[in-house]
Amino acid sequence: MGLVLLEEELILFLGDVQQGDFYQRFQVDTYNRVIKDVAISGNGELPSARPYDVQYNSLIDYLLK
Repeated sequence: MGLVLLEEELILFLGDVQQGDFYQRFQVDTYNRVIKDVAISGNGELPSARPYDVQYNSLIDYLLK
């Protein structure tokens, strides 16, 4: 998992949500304009499979810095 690439993509996404026209482009109703979680998928692996769980924990640690 490229943690640096993931960080860059999350920054771009969140910037588009906060300062761009993300909600308008995807026609999200005003009352639904909230992000409650972010889902991260792998390349077909189950999220509970090793080494995915180790990478996931590394990702959380990385993003909390």
